[in-house]
Amino acid sequence: MINIHELTTDHKIKLKKPMGCFDNLGEVCEIVKIDTDENVINFRFGVDGVHLGVMSGDELEKYFDVIEPAVAPDDYEWHPYGFIDGHQVEYRADVNGGIHMSIGYNGSIISVSYNHPEIGYRTIQNGQQGKFYENDLKVAFFKLQKSYYEQLYKDVHYEVESEYFAKRDECGLELNEW
Repeated sequence: MINIHELTTDHKIKLKKPMGCFDNLGEVCEIVKIDTDENVINFRFGVDGVHLGVMSGDELEKYFDVIEPAVAPDDYEWHPYGFIDGHQVEYRADVNGGIHMSIGYNGSIISVSYNHPEIGYRTIQNGQQGKFYENDLKVAFFKLQKSYYEQLYKDVHYEVESEYFAKRDECGLELNEW
């Protein structure tokens, strides 16, 4: 028996029996919204998820199989997660169920934390304290990339300005010359 209260938007559903004109057996759909009070699930289907479907939680088990999302372990140790411009990226689970991701750059550490919007629901309902889904790692990685490139921009901007003002002083120009 599938319990609608245990689902999150990270789960996927796979059509196992035709549901009206929706008869593409084996199609994997994205859960968009779960309303446990009304016992309703909204999901996307079709090429690139262009169609929106709605069903009751009771229909879920009749027409769909639930695909569990990949969950990363909660060992709180640092693990490698690819590279940004040749710099190793590492991540670990936070005690609150989020992700802490960092990268060494220019003698310092750039780090970010990411908590999925449903973190409270995941922790309370699913007992996933310290665990997170693989897709959360992707979001944390993009957030870290943004921080990394912002810092890189600042460093390059500082270098260019420093070089400009150093050369300007060599030419004997006044700084307040306008």
